[in-house]
Amino acid sequence: MTHDFDHLENTPLSPDELHYATRESQAAPYRMQTLGAIFSWRYYPAFPVKDIVHSIKQQDIEQGGAAWNPNAWLMDEVINSDDDGYRVSQLDSLDEKGVLDPVVVMFDARGFDIGDGWHRIAWSFINDVDTIPAFVGVSPEDLTASWYRPIK
Repeated sequence: MTHDFDHLENTPLSPDELHYATRESQAAPYRMQTLGAIFSWRYYPAFPVKDIVHSIKQQDIEQGGAAWNPNAWLMDEVINSDDDGYRVSQLDSLDEKGVLDPVVVMFDARGFDIGDGWHRIAWSFINDVDTIPAFVGVSPEDLTASWYRPIK
């Protein structure tokens, strides 16, 4: 099931509203409870995929590991999954319809952290999709990030 969240664009969301908005999407509601009230949340119907992926790769390198490889990770997820074909059907749906449900990402001084949507982000990156819908939480000290559009 897909949902139309466009009416939420550039509207501040409380953690409760984020939980409500994502409860029926692919986002896991239990994760929303852990994201806390410290973030300022907004919905972006077209958020840049490469910004998220670059940030995750950079964090991996800074922590002394290999940079996240969306291609290898997604292939491993499909091959090693014991979910009776759910991952394959999820990817088939993405191939057919694209990303419809928003991902959930948080941004702070370290960069982005993916709360929900790893598969959608990896698929988008691999398939050269420039933007995807996203709920983005920004920590108070990072509200000046260049992409962040406060309400005018």
